[in-house]
Amino acid sequence: MNSKLRDKIKAFKCEESEIHSINYKVTKNKKKIEHSPRVEKNEVLNDLPPSIPKNATVVFVGFNPGEESSRKQHHYAHPTNLFWKLFNALALLNQIVLCRDTPEDRQLRIYKEIFATGTCVARPYHDYQLAELGVGFTDLCLRCTKQAKELNLKEKLANVPRLFTEFEASRAPFIVIVGKGIWEIIVKFIDGKGKLTGFEWGRQNPESPVIRAIHHNCGYTPAIYVFPNTSGLVALMKYPQKLQLWEQLASDVAST
Repeated sequence: MNSKLRDKIKAFKCEESEIHSINYKVTKNKKKIEHSPRVEKNEVLNDLPPSIPKNATVVFVGFNPGEESSRKQHHYAHPTNLFWKLFNALALLNQIVLCRDTPEDRQLRIYKEIFATGTCVARPYHDYQLAELGVGFTDLCLRCTKQAKELNLKEKLANVPRLFTEFEASRAPFIVIVGKGIWEIIVKFIDGKGKLTGFEWGRQNPESPVIRAIHHNCGYTPAIYVFPNTSGLVALMKYPQKLQLWEQLASDVAST
């Protein structure tokens, strides 16, 4: 290689800090290219603390925080997650506030902000503020991972007693497990085999041995629901079917 060619190559060389990864989004008629900074390999993914008020009405239980929830420090923060869409679709929050029989809740700033347009528009950044209105959030495992499979069985089982302690402290009459995988771990913790015989989505039979065991461990008798994971990566059930399950919860809360 002659010196002139070598000089030309050096002139086009860029520093590593200037390199960006390219994400491709394919649409129906064209390919859109987006440039975004490369994620560092040593990025620290912080745990996401639970938010559970002592006078909770509903506590939602996720599997564990994903990358986006860790970065934003809010529950169900990924834009493709359906949690907040389902939560808002049925005005569930309004049912929760009404069943608490505390008119003062409707005067709180957070309530006025979420219902400013007349419809419920709760967003991920409202999660911790919703504790004021009786809505709690926690996860089976609080440790953030890029994928749930990075959590081993021992770690998942070890976190179940913590969940029971959180339920007991909250005294929430409604516990919602968002993901069948979480329920399988709870069942395995209780009976050692983890066989979901006769499993059905929605509210679990209060007379079943598993629910009775949970009630015993929690020290009270909440209604327990199991819903499909709301992550955009999980296509186990279509949105209208998921919405039907959430309708049952909203109806039960309203009739309290």
